[in-house]
Amino acid sequence: MKALTAVLTLLTLFAARAACLAQTPGEGYIRTADGVRLFYKVAGGGTETLVAVHGGPGNTLEPIRADLEPLAKNRRVIYYDQRGGGRSDLLREKEKLAVSKHVADLEAVREHFNLDRVTLLGNSWGGMLIEQPEVFFGAVETFLRGGWPAAAKQLKTTAEKK
Repeated sequence: MKALTAVLTLLTLFAARAACLAQTPGEGYIRTADGVRLFYKVAGGGTETLVAVHGGPGNTLEPIRADLEPLAKNRRVIYYDQRGGGRSDLLREKEKLAVSKHVADLEAVREHFNLDRVTLLGNSWGGMLIEQPEVFFGAVETFLRGGWPAAAKQLKTTAEKK
């Protein structure tokens, strides 16, 4: 009887975990070159694309998503959980959490969505990541640091210059 109870408990836990990880449209996973799965969410639509890089490390995309939601009114906004945080793979190996790996993940996001041109918005730790010299500068339209109010002002100024 104990074995049956244990098996049923495990099945219930597995089903509950699967329900928590269920994806909705506009969500998915990107597999990086070193095999790490990065969770992403896409909001909005339009010809311009903004990739939002959250703070952390170890944080999730959720704290900035609500603040940046107005930016999705006229453009596609791609959020992703960085390696080691949120719904992306949680890692223990220090070498897989190096800044260079986080920067390579930005390129994986760009490639996954076939982005020739992109605006990067980095919040806190994410701001530091987008300023790394290895970031794909040729494809970056605009670099933005900070949260929603600063980003909105910078995006408006950029749009007016076009």
